[in-house]
This record gives sequence, C-alpha cells and structure tokens, in this order.
Amino acid sequence: MNRADWLQARKSLITATDVPAILGVSPYRTPLQVWFEKVSDEQQPDSEILEIGRDIEPVIARKTESRLKR
Repeated sequence: MNRADWLQARKSLITATDVPAILGVSPYRTPLQVWFEKVSDEQQPDSEILEIGRDIEPVIARKTESRLKR
C-alpha cells in the first residue's frame, strides 16, 4: 500500500491519534478539525514535526528490528 492509499484508508477510521482530539484533550486538534479531516478531500500540509518524524522512521525501524532479534 502506498502512502496515498494509506492516508485514504485512515479517513474512514477513528485512529489512536484522533481519540484525544475527539475527547477534547488534545492541544493540537479539535473535534471539529478531526471531523473536517475525515469528510474533506483537502490535504493538510505536514507540520515540521511530522516531517522530522517521517524522516527518522527508517532509523527507528532498524533499531527496533535489531533489538527484537536479540
């Protein structure tokens, strides 16, 4: 599954990152923003933090894999 397909699939689900916002306890998103993201075709730009996280994912995956093989 490519990233575009993955993002589209997430729109039909309530994910762990959505729950705090829906409950009103997230400092980053409101329930209205979650709703808009689920029903809108508009793509939101990634924040700098998300870009950094995406960049370091391969490193974290390699480290995790090597630790699990022990």
